Amino acid sequence: MWEEKLKIYAQLIDKCLRFERKGKTIPYISANGYMFSLFNILLR
Repeated sequence: MWEEKLKIYAQLIDKCLRFERKGKTIPYISANGYMFSLFNILLR
């Protein structure tokens, strides 16, 4: 389930070139140096 949600999260990030995925254990999106989206591990 976690992997499926992570794939959807990655697909959303790929749609906008300004977004950059960061974080190995807790993935988040960064744009213009600011973190604005977090994929929390507690959602497992």
